[in-house]
Amino acid sequence: MSASPCLPLMIVDDDDDLRDALADIMNAQGYEVAAFADGRAALAALEGGVTPFLILLDLMMPGMSGWEFRAAQLENPTLALIPVVVVTAAGNLSDGAGTLSSVEVPISHSRWTSSCRPLPDTLPRRERT
Repeated sequence: MSASPCLPLMIVDDDDDLRDALADIMNAQGYEVAAFADGRAALAALEGGVTPFLILLDLMMPGMSGWEFRAAQLENPTLALIPVVVVTAAGNLSDGAGTLSSVEVPISHSRWTSSCRPLPDTLPRRERT
Protein backbone atom coordinates (compact mmCIF):
# COMPACT_ATOMS: atom_id res chain seq x y z
CA MET A 1 0.00 0.00 0.00
CA SER A 2 1.43 3.39 -0.98
CA ALA A 3 1.37 6.54 1.09
CA SER A 4 -0.74 9.53 0.19
CA PRO A 5 0.77 11.33 -2.81
CA CYS A 6 3.88 13.32 -1.91
CA LEU A 7 3.55 13.05 1.86
CA PRO A 8 6.73 14.73 3.20
CA LEU A 9 9.14 12.64 5.26
CA MET A 10 12.55 13.68 6.66
CA ILE A 11 15.48 11.29 7.10
CA VAL A 12 18.47 12.43 9.19
CA ASP A 13 21.33 9.90 9.16
CA ASP A 14 25.06 10.25 8.56
CA ASP A 15 25.34 6.72 7.12
CA ASP A 16 25.15 7.34 3.37
CA ASP A 17 24.15 3.78 2.50
CA LEU A 18 21.39 3.54 5.11
CA ARG A 19 20.08 7.03 4.35
CA ASP A 20 19.99 6.31 0.61
CA ALA A 21 18.35 2.92 1.11
CA LEU A 22 15.68 4.40 3.40
CA ALA A 23 15.06 7.24 0.94
CA ASP A 24 14.68 4.74 -1.94
CA ILE A 25 12.24 2.58 0.04
CA MET A 26 10.14 5.53 1.18
CA ASN A 27 10.15 7.19 -2.26
CA ALA A 28 8.91 3.93 -3.74
CA GLN A 29 6.07 4.00 -1.20
CA GLY A 30 4.99 7.45 -2.40
CA TYR A 31 6.65 9.68 0.18
CA GLU A 32 8.41 12.92 -0.68
CA VAL A 33 11.75 12.42 1.09
CA ALA A 34 14.06 15.15 2.34
CA ALA A 35 17.29 13.42 3.41
CA PHE A 36 20.10 14.99 5.42
CA ALA A 37 23.51 13.70 6.51
CA ASP A 38 23.68 15.81 9.68
CA GLY A 39 21.44 17.33 12.32
CA ARG A 40 22.43 20.96 11.67
CA ALA A 41 21.41 20.84 8.02
CA ALA A 42 18.12 19.10 8.89
CA LEU A 43 17.34 21.63 11.62
CA ALA A 44 18.10 24.51 9.25
CA ALA A 45 15.72 22.98 6.69
CA LEU A 46 12.97 22.70 9.31
CA GLU A 47 13.52 26.28 10.41
CA GLY A 48 13.44 27.28 6.74
CA GLY A 49 9.99 25.82 6.22
CA VAL A 50 10.40 22.12 5.41
CA THR A 51 7.39 20.48 7.10
CA PRO A 52 7.59 16.68 7.24
CA PHE A 53 4.83 14.68 8.87
CA LEU A 54 7.57 12.48 10.42
CA ILE A 55 11.33 12.53 11.02
CA LEU A 56 13.46 9.36 10.92
CA LEU A 57 16.46 10.24 13.09
CA ASP A 58 19.82 8.62 13.75
CA LEU A 59 21.20 9.42 17.22
CA MET A 60 24.92 8.84 16.71
CA MET A 61 26.09 11.47 14.22
CA PRO A 62 29.16 13.69 14.15
CA GLY A 63 28.65 17.42 14.68
CA MET A 64 25.10 17.73 15.96
CA SER A 65 24.00 14.37 17.37
CA GLY A 66 20.44 13.12 17.12
CA TRP A 67 19.98 13.93 20.81
CA GLU A 68 21.12 17.53 20.21
CA PHE A 69 18.89 17.77 17.15
CA ARG A 70 15.92 16.54 19.18
CA ALA A 71 16.62 19.00 22.02
CA ALA A 72 16.73 21.90 19.52
CA GLN A 73 13.56 20.62 17.83
CA LEU A 74 11.72 20.54 21.16
CA GLU A 75 12.75 24.14 21.93
CA ASN A 76 10.72 25.36 18.94
CA PRO A 77 6.97 24.98 19.63
CA THR A 78 6.14 24.48 15.94
CA LEU A 79 8.90 21.94 15.27
CA ALA A 80 8.20 20.11 18.54
CA LEU A 81 4.89 18.91 17.08
CA ILE A 82 6.64 16.83 14.38
CA PRO A 83 6.86 13.18 15.49
CA VAL A 84 10.27 11.49 15.50
CA VAL A 85 11.15 7.83 15.00
CA VAL A 86 14.70 7.03 16.06
CA VAL A 87 16.65 4.64 13.86
CA THR A 88 18.94 2.80 16.26
CA ALA A 89 20.62 -0.45 17.22
CA ALA A 90 19.72 0.34 20.86
CA GLY A 91 16.49 -0.65 22.59
CA ASN A 92 13.93 1.59 24.29
CA LEU A 93 14.70 5.29 24.36
CA SER A 94 13.29 8.39 26.00
CA ASP A 95 13.86 12.06 25.22
CA GLY A 96 12.14 13.24 28.40
CA ALA A 97 9.12 14.43 26.43
CA GLY A 98 7.76 10.91 26.04
CA THR A 99 7.29 11.34 22.31
CA LEU A 100 10.11 9.24 20.84
CA SER A 101 9.48 6.00 19.03
CA SER A 102 12.29 3.82 17.83
CA VAL A 103 12.95 1.07 15.35
CA GLU A 104 15.93 -1.18 15.70
CA VAL A 105 18.22 -1.82 12.75
CA PRO A 106 18.51 -4.05 10.87
CA ILE A 107 14.84 -3.90 9.96
CA SER A 108 12.72 -5.37 7.20
CA HIS A 109 11.28 -3.38 4.30
CA SER A 110 7.70 -4.00 5.48
CA ARG A 111 8.50 -2.83 9.02
CA TRP A 112 9.93 0.45 7.65
CA THR A 113 6.85 1.20 5.66
CA SER A 114 4.46 0.30 8.48
CA SER A 115 6.48 2.37 10.99
CA CYS A 116 6.14 5.43 8.79
CA ARG A 117 2.42 5.38 8.08
CA PRO A 118 0.93 8.66 9.28
CA LEU A 119 -1.90 8.89 11.73
CA PRO A 120 -4.50 11.38 10.49
CA ASP A 121 -3.86 13.81 13.35
CA THR A 122 -0.10 13.93 12.62
CA LEU A 123 -0.48 15.12 9.04
CA PRO A 124 0.65 18.72 8.49
CA ARG A 125 -2.01 21.18 7.56
CA ARG A 126 -0.93 22.98 4.40
CA GLU A 127 -2.41 26.01 2.79
CA ARG A 128 -2.59 25.85 -0.98
CA THR A 129 -1.48 28.92 -2.89
